[in-house]
Formats: sequence, C-alpha cells, structure tokens
Amino acid sequence: AYARAGKAMGLDVAKLEAAKAAKEAAKEAAKERQAAAKEAAEERKAAAQAQAKRELDERQRLAAMRQRELLQEAAARQQQQRQRQQERATEAHTAGGGAASGGGAAGECGMA
Repeated sequence: AYARAGKAMGLDVAKLEAAKAAKEAAKEAAKERQAAAKEAAEERKAAAQAQAKRELDERQRLAAMRQRELLQEAAARQQQQRQRQQERATEAHTAGGGAASGGGAAGECGMA
C-alpha cells in the first residue's frame, strides 16, 4: 500500500514538475515571440524611415531641377528683353540719327 502511495506521489510530483517545465517553456516561447515581434517592428520602422528619406531626397532632387529650369527660363526671358531693348535702341538711334542728319543737312542748305 505504501509502495502504491509512493508511486502515486511520485507520479504526482513528476506531473507537477512536467507542468512547471511546460509553463516555463511557454514563458520562454512568449518572451521569444515578443522579442521577435519587437525586432520585426523595428525593422519595419527602419524600412519606412528609409523609404521616407528616399522619397524626400527624390522630391528635393525634382525641386532643384525645377528651380534650375525656372532660373534658365528667367535668364532666357531677360536675354530676350535685353535683345529687344537693344533692337529698339538701335531702331530709335537709326531713325533719330537719320532725322538729325537730314535736319542738319537741310539747315546747312538753308544757310547757303
């Protein structure tokens, strides 16, 4: 009878130890899952930050290109304006100079 009781107690102790070991293993597995989830979240965050940086860099590159284009267009407009002003000045000088010459010649004729 004692032997059977001892065996039964031994089985109960073994069951308790097995349950305790299973509980510890479950805790460890939960910790590992939690650590893996945290690491995955950090990797996702790093990937999102890298993507955001690439997008920002691309927007800045496009903005710089557009700014260069606008500066080139403005420079071309200024050049065209200068050309038109020079053409007008040349036309005015030619027209004014011719009239002045003509007037001077007429004056000279009138004096003679």
